[in-house]
Amino acid sequence: MSLILSIFDFCGLSLMDLELYITKHYSQRSLVNWPKIRFAVLDKDKASKYPENFLCLLPKQINPKLKQKHKFIQLFGNESPKIAQDLLNNALDSTGDPEIAEAIRKRLKKIKPRSVFQVKCKLCGFFFEPNFKDADSPRICSDCKQRIYV
Repeated sequence: MSLILSIFDFCGLSLMDLELYITKHYSQRSLVNWPKIRFAVLDKDKASKYPENFLCLLPKQINPKLKQKHKFIQLFGNESPKIAQDLLNNALDSTGDPEIAEAIRKRLKKIKPRSVFQVKCKLCGFFFEPNFKDADSPRICSDCKQRIYV
């Protein structure tokens, strides 16, 4: 079973008409028959049919700073998380299959940057990143600590 989803026109790095080609593969070796969902990135400017316009597979983790480089990251560089997020968002809007939608949501969750954990200071009310090495007063910012203990 295969689906062609979400044409995305990317005009930043180079003029490419990108598309996700999503396929479900059922394992014949294992006892559990859950589908493996693969995301292929296609360039519609190359050709109109699937095998000829294949660029690369969309990796599960997209971070240009990782040591392991994927073809997708080599092609798009620092713009790869934004491109992948746009492709997956467009695919999520146009899909009707719940298994594929869940796989897209999982990949989107891995792409989104994590927010920095911040705590509100008890004394001054400003937000700061706590230093978990200081177990004494994790709710007091360093400026307030200096005022108190100096």
